[in-house]
Amino acid sequence: MSDYGAGGGAPRRGRPWWFWLLGGCGGCLVLVVAASVVGGLFMKNLWDKTQVEPQTEAVVQKALGQVPLYPGSSFDQNTTTMTLKGMRLAEQVARKPKGSLVSALASQNTPDPPEKVFAFYREKLTALGWAEASAQNQSRQPQILFRKGKDVVLVQANPHKGGSMVMLMKGGMGLQTQKIPTEPGKGM
Repeated sequence: MSDYGAGGGAPRRGRPWWFWLLGGCGGCLVLVVAASVVGGLFMKNLWDKTQVEPQTEAVVQKALGQVPLYPGSSFDQNTTTMTLKGMRLAEQVARKPKGSLVSALASQNTPDPPEKVFAFYREKLTALGWAEASAQNQSRQPQILFRKGKDVVLVQANPHKGGSMVMLMKGGMGLQTQKIPTEPGKGM
C-alpha cells in the first residue's frame, strides 16, 4: 500500500481555501456591485431624460380641472414637480404612455388636520359628481379614492409639522392601486 493513498500518486495540491472564498463569494459580490452600478446609471440616465415642465399652481389647477386645491394651503412646487417626474419615470419603465398613471398631481401643506382635509374633499368632490370608492388608513398614509367615469382622484393627507401634507393625484384607472368595491366605503 502506498503512502499516497489508494491512487498511488502524490496528494493533489489544490488552491488554498481563501482563494475559493475570495473567488466564489468575492466574485458574486463583484457581480452584484457591477449590476448595481449599471442599474443605477441606467435609472439616472432615464431620470435625466424625463422632462417635466415646472409645476406652478396655475398649471396644476388647470390639469386637475374641477378638482380644487385645498383652500388656504401652501402649494409645494418642488415636491409636486419631483413627484410628477417620478411618475413619468415609472411610466417609462413600465412602457406606459405619458399620463397613463397620473395626469395631474399637487403637493400642498396646510395647518389643518387630515380629518378636516378629508371632510373638505368628501363634500366638494361628491357635490361635483365624484363617488367615494374607498378609504383606507394603512401604513401611515390615510387616503380616499374617488371615481367619476374612468377618472380617479386619490387624496392623501398625512400629519406633517402640526398640520397636514396633502397630495392630490388625478388619473385614469392606472392610478388605481386596488380593486374598487361596487359600494362606496366610508372607512374613515
